Amino acid sequence: MATLKGDLRRCLENLPTGLLSHHEVILRIALAVTRHISNPSDAERAVESLLAGVAHRPNQPEEIRNAVKGAYYRHDHPELKSNPIKITPVDQGLKNNNIGQAGLFEEFQVRTNLVPIDSADALSKLFEPDESIFVQKQVAEKGVLLPVTDWIAQPDLSQYQFITYNTFPAQATNRSESQVLGRKYLIHETDDPDLSFEQQLGLIKKLENEAELKMIVSSGGKSLHAWYKWTPGNKKAFLELSQSLGGDPRFKLMNQLCRLPWGTRQKEGNLTAEQPIIFWKD
Repeated sequence: MATLKGDLRRCLENLPTGLLSHHEVILRIALAVTRHISNPSDAERAVESLLAGVAHRPNQPEEIRNAVKGAYYRHDHPELKSNPIKITPVDQGLKNNNIGQAGLFEEFQVRTNLVPIDSADALSKLFEPDESIFVQKQVAEKGVLLPVTDWIAQPDLSQYQFITYNTFPAQATNRSESQVLGRKYLIHETDDPDLSFEQQLGLIKKLENEAELKMIVSSGGKSLHAWYKWTPGNKKAFLELSQSLGGDPRFKLMNQLCRLPWGTRQKEGNLTAEQPIIFWKD
């Protein structure tokens, strides 16, 4: 009979080191813990205990709680299909050779065009007025799908946190990848807590060999979200290079959420942080 200790050992031993985002690690641990702990509060504490002392970005509000809830739901619905993402291993030598050096932030400041003044201004320049996107305040909540013209008119738009970087038909019923109209942008982001903004900019610059950089958004924490223009034929090479440099493999999915430019990040303890655009190209 499987035990909690045994399942956790197998879970941790089988984690592909350096290849998963912090969120993916939480999800995998939560699946193992909830097989043996029926009380949600106890399961949350167990996950938190396992993550203690491990270097990672700060947890999102409710991130562990939502992961535990999702794990219980998956155990109760074994018919649900998984959606594994093919991951390109991190090339540590390539990554180290392209980490940004001192002065790179200033270089990007010189290169940037005039940055959009707020979220509405950014959306108006990233998308066509009649294109529809999901925007939401929390990862776990159900996003709202509206045409860009309607989002621009929302007075509280800057209080939202996440956005889809690709578009959906106006009648889409959910944010599943099967409903995405098609790829519009490519995104690179890393959860590596040891990389400064300037070091991340070196990796972002390297990816300009594969696609044209459109925008860089600060997450309001420790990471940068770099948006690149998608063109037919540039996806495969871009995604492979992004993952080789430690990029989040979830951005292979077209329905993945990313940070809303000039949105508001919700932190632990009801703290907030702005998500500014630090680079823009017309």
